[in-house]
Amino acid sequence: MLELCKLKKISFLVFTLFFIPIVYAAQIEIQQIIGSSEGLILEYPNYESVYQNKDFFLHVHVFNETDGILKTDSDTSCLIHIYNNTGNHILKDNLIFDDGDNEFELLIDGGNFTRIEKYSYIIQCNTSNYGGAVSGLFDVVSSIEEPDKNRMVWVVGIILTFSIFLLWLGIKSEDAWAGVLSGFLFMLSGIFTGIEGISDINNYWVSGFALILIGFGFYIIIRAFESIDFGNKM
Repeated sequence: MLELCKLKKISFLVFTLFFIPIVYAAQIEIQQIIGSSEGLILEYPNYESVYQNKDFFLHVHVFNETDGILKTDSDTSCLIHIYNNTGNHILKDNLIFDDGDNEFELLIDGGNFTRIEKYSYIIQCNTSNYGGAVSGLFDVVSSIEEPDKNRMVWVVGIILTFSIFLLWLGIKSEDAWAGVLSGFLFMLSGIFTGIEGISDINNYWVSGFALILIGFGFYIIIRAFESIDFGNKM
């Protein structure tokens, strides 16, 4: 009986000595996982588009991921990269910290947004020990406001309506000068469309439509002049 009691004590002691290192190792592992979560969180107004050839003011707030404390330029620096739709690197610049607004800022020159297309960006911030980054896409759109573009659609539509009416009138009454005026209006509407564009329509389609209008107007003018007998008019 005594031997059995000693055996139980020895077994308990061995089990305890074996189990304690496992528990301690598990605690160390958990602490290591928690410690590895350090980093920076970048918060900024979510923008999906900027205007063509217009300066853009970027605002970024940077926080410590573990405690949410706002970071400043005392130990943090931020950088932005911008790429066009072919992947070319068009901008790399450092953000400047504004003590009044407690944010990193950068006034991006509108010369970086010359083409109406999709762009991409990467914003990265770093301290001496850790960092954080965000990335995304945005569109460069025409600097003309949407209501103005809608107004242009109406203007082009009115010009085209007069052009078609004068063309019909010239054919019906055999009035060549009505045809000439119609041709000029067709060309004017094409030039206006090509320069200003049309809202929500791909630029290639707009350019093609503008060239068709200009070419058709030029053709009408040539045919109208061919039918005019300048000798008799003199």
